[in-house]
Amino acid sequence: MVQRLIPKTTIRFLGIQFDGTNQREILSFCKMCYSIEEHLYFSFHGHAIEVEVGEWIVNTFNDEFNILTNEEISAIFKPLGSR
Repeated sequence: MVQRLIPKTTIRFLGIQFDGTNQREILSFCKMCYSIEEHLYFSFHGHAIEVEVGEWIVNTFNDEFNILTNEEISAIFKPLGSR
């Protein structure tokens, strides 16, 4: 039986959108990120993933980080105050 689940609490995540100029801010926010020359990378299980301009670095539970696109952010999260 499929049931619709309605969350009972609001969950807030911290995130920063990479705009190409805010590498220092992201490096202090995300311990999984590092920079080589002008490129920003995210380390995931020993693999380097380049962070593209416009993508979000989101801190989820237990200091785990994820990279999300604007489309993924819109699909997953509602802006605060849009209840």
